[in-house]
Amino acid sequence: QSTIQFIDRQSWGHIVDTIEQNGVLLSTIANVHQGLVTGANQTTNNLEPHGVSRHGLFVLQTKNPYDARIIEEIKTEDSLLLKPLGKNSNIHPFSIEFDNNQYVLYLHKNLPLSSKSHPRVFQHVTPARSILEKRREVEFKRIPWWALTWPRNEDIFSERCIVTPYRSTSVSFALNTKGLYYTSDCTMVVVDDSKIDRYFLLGYLNSTVFECWYRLKGKNRGTMLEFLAHPLQQVPIPRLSEEIELQISKTVRTLEYIEDTDSRWLLEVKTTQDTIDQILFKSLNLSLAQQRQMYKFVQQFAS
Repeated sequence: QSTIQFIDRQSWGHIVDTIEQNGVLLSTIANVHQGLVTGANQTTNNLEPHGVSRHGLFVLQTKNPYDARIIEEIKTEDSLLLKPLGKNSNIHPFSIEFDNNQYVLYLHKNLPLSSKSHPRVFQHVTPARSILEKRREVEFKRIPWWALTWPRNEDIFSERCIVTPYRSTSVSFALNTKGLYYTSDCTMVVVDDSKIDRYFLLGYLNSTVFECWYRLKGKNRGTMLEFLAHPLQQVPIPRLSEEIELQISKTVRTLEYIEDTDSRWLLEVKTTQDTIDQILFKSLNLSLAQQRQMYKFVQQFAS
């Protein structure tokens, strides 16, 4: 069951108040969205005995022989319809693994699509038409039967957005530098660059200060953090001096010069997080006792 925590004011009141009094809501400096909803990732091949063979419909994987063939054929017909699809399990603090083995067939209602203009696409989706027509958005005539249920605005999948799994055992926020598309098991934070430095925000979201606050006052399911759009919008983001925010931004950007496949990567991430924590502790005037209290609290959830 999902819960919003009620804190022990005597133990945590001063720490929580310090974070909140120095902060602005995330919703005032960024737009937060869940990823896209296809309405049907896969379908059963009814032409095969007992209909047991499953292949992709809107989500296509190169490791599936049927999907791999469809990917190549659609690329030939209209490669812009295939978008690289990220996995929530590939999102880590400050980095995203890129394996390039799955795509989303990005069909939305504004596309000038027909069986004449895109015969291979229609040949692919038509066997599932009866299933797709039962979706609420189709029945209410909000989308054509062949479109994704909620494709979202493509801007949320830009390189300037920060992405996180919507459910995670720890904080894992990363810049979407590859411009990957994500389904609704991920949450996208589209930063307003005129209001905040995205690297500062990224650093804060991967910090002990943020994780501590969210575990105390955010939404969770047991030890699992839930980063759904609405509760994440309500997160206070401390606004510090321009000098301090730039210092955290530069600390985060040092990771750009190291490949995330490098053997040093995990150590560098840990060093970066520790540095950010110390800058935040000092800026928020948190005592050594309070710092130890926060570390001890967060570490009990470490896997």
